[in-house]
Amino acid sequence: MYDSKEYYKEQSKYWHNELIKSSKERDDLKRKLDDVVDLFNAHLHHKKAWSDNPYYDKLQNELKRILEEV
Repeated sequence: MYDSKEYYKEQSKYWHNELIKSSKERDDLKRKLDDVVDLFNAHLHHKKAWSDNPYYDKLQNELKRILEEV
């Protein structure tokens, strides 16, 4: 069973399809994360425009640091 050419061919197809599925899932999660970051940045810029609170600068710097690690 495990030494047949057909078995290895099917395994290759299976893992190839799993890779494609995982890549699509990763891309979808990346897009969602980008959307959340954009929304948060818009909120942060709005808050900074109306406040002199240095907390928002620290928050923005922390977000940049986290995103650089990704």
